[in-house]
Parts: sequence; C-alpha cells; structure tokens
Amino acid sequence: MENSYLQISYFPYLFLDRIRSVTFCGFTVRNSKDFLDQIGNAKVKTKVGALIAMNRIHGKPIENMGIIEVRNEKSFLPLTREELKTLGDLRSALFLAGMAESSVSDDVNAGLFMLVSENFRVVHQNFTLDSPYTGYASGRILKQSDSGYKISELSYEKPLHVPRTTFSCDKKLLRALERTRRTSNRLFRLTMRATDSVMNAYANSEDVSHESRILELCRSFEILLQLPERDQRKVFKEAIRKYCEPDGEKQRRYLSERTGKRKEIEKGSRQVMWADRFYVLRNHIIHGDRLKSKDFVFYGQPHLQLGLWFFLVTAKRMMNKALGKDVFYDFVRCEEGKLVYDEGLWREATVKALQMLRRKRGHRSKQ
Repeated sequence: MENSYLQISYFPYLFLDRIRSVTFCGFTVRNSKDFLDQIGNAKVKTKVGALIAMNRIHGKPIENMGIIEVRNEKSFLPLTREELKTLGDLRSALFLAGMAESSVSDDVNAGLFMLVSENFRVVHQNFTLDSPYTGYASGRILKQSDSGYKISELSYEKPLHVPRTTFSCDKKLLRALERTRRTSNRLFRLTMRATDSVMNAYANSEDVSHESRILELCRSFEILLQLPERDQRKVFKEAIRKYCEPDGEKQRRYLSERTGKRKEIEKGSRQVMWADRFYVLRNHIIHGDRLKSKDFVFYGQPHLQLGLWFFLVTAKRMMNKALGKDVFYDFVRCEEGKLVYDEGLWREATVKALQMLRRKRGHRSKQ
C-alpha cells in the first residue's frame, strides 16, 4: 500500500453537522471527523487528514465535510467506471432530497437553510503514502493541471458564493428514489437526468444568467415528462394539473399568449396558469426576445422557485405511480392568490387514519 496509487473522494462543501452520515445505492457519505476516527492505520489517517485539511474556509480547515465511502470499506482504491456512474446518481439524489427539505419554504428566513448546486461538488484527490507532494486538475473545456506542491503548502478556499449550510434532506424521498431504482429503472434514470438540469439552474455562481437557469429548469421538465415534439406547452400544462393541482382548486379565466404575441382566453387553475406563463417565458428566451425583470416572476414569486416546487411534486407523484402506492401527498396549492408548497401532511395523516380504521374493522369482522 505504501507506493500504491490511492484516492479519496469527498464533498468539500456538504456539511454534515447534524446528519453524521447518509447512505444511498451502496455509498455512504460520512462526516469527516467520524471518518478519520475510524481509520486504524496511523500513517493513513495522518495523510488523509492532511489532504482533507487542504480545503479551507477563511484560511481554516473545513470541518464536518462529507467523505464518500464505497464498498463499506476504507481501501482508498480509485473508483471504477461503474462506481463513478453510481456516484453521479448519489450526487443527484442527495441534491434532490436536500432541496426537497431546504427549499420548499417561503419563509423570510428560508435562505438561511437553502442549499445550492455547489454544495454537492465532488472532489477526487489522488495520493500515495510515501510522497509529501500533491497537485491539482481543473477545468472542463480547457484543462488546467499542476503538481509538485507540498500538501502543507497548497490549499483550496471555499468560494464566497457557496453557502456554509448544514445539510439536511428528505429521507423519505431518498428511500423512494432507491426503491424506484430497483423497480422502475427508466423513471429513476429520467429523474436523475432531469435533476442534473435542476442542478445547473441552481448553481449559485453569478456567471449563470437568469435566462440559462430558466432554460435548464424547463429542460428538466422536458426530460422527466418526456414532452413530445408537438404541443409541448399543452402537454406540460396537463401534467402540472394532473400531478400538482389539489382537488377542487378554483378555475380562472386567463390570457394565454400565442405566436405573434396574440392572446387567447383559457380557463384553468393558478397552477396551470403558472405552467402556461413559464413556458411562454421559455419561448421568449429561446427566440432571443428582450425581457424585463418582471418577466421572471409570477404574481410576485420567482419562476425559478416555483419551477423547483412543481418539479419536486411532479417527480414525487410519478414515483407514487411507479411504486404502486401513495408515498407522497405533496401538491402546490393557491392561498390568497399566492402559490404555496404543501407537503400534504394533513392529507397523509387522514389517509393513514382511515386505513388503520379499515384494518381494525376487518379484524373485528373476522372475529
């Protein structure tokens, strides 16, 4: 092992302060302190600790980051091609479950708990036990790399736009994704590919334009729903009505834009109206039309936020169908002219109470 080519993989900006570990598809992401405590070999522990400490916040080593464990062991062997693919699923699933927990509130303090795509960045650090040197590789279009740096002399500062948000996640969603992977792999693959587009939309870097974010979010629906070439907006609105609109929602008359910016009167819920306006915004962006800041909001609420809510509810309801049972009761409801994310806790409790009552009645009838 002394001269072996080794590797450690981790999420430097996924902060496991409360949740000490999370498991998905055979991978475990463990709090870095706990991870180091479980390494028995003192030399390995010192080297891995030094590598992790290269990641810093305001010059100090990052604490409680997420270290990736594979094969339920600490062999530090480089990941295989298949393991790298599964790691991509892990990253997407953690992002989706994290956003489902941290981004469904519209409270004034919601931003304090929000996660962004950069929190789910993965780093692969190669090393050997007998060498004090390290290097780096960066870039997608133009690769930049260098080596020959002493580990103690090289550091990676957390970018200022990446929040130091404690990770939390919708564990029920994470479990449902794992079951969907086993029972309906096609839907799982579509969900993961669509989530990658949501991640692009929710990068916190100022280099990403509002237009790009909307297009990526729209693309996520196109992937998840497999929208057809023709009548995309119509099919999209019907899907939003089917998956996201609660029963008995008020129907309204609204103006729907057509080619040439002419308007036609349609009737639908506030949720369907959002879908219509969202797709119109998408069309304006694709055609290069000049847009104003008001075009990116829907009755005072950002399209980017609402798009995430509708994506989460749609994905959850599609998993319900694939799993053959109601795991999720989420929907987006309209309250005093404002769209609100509703996790359906009251509805879920009512359904479970009725199910329990039926089971008790059935047990009595057998007696």
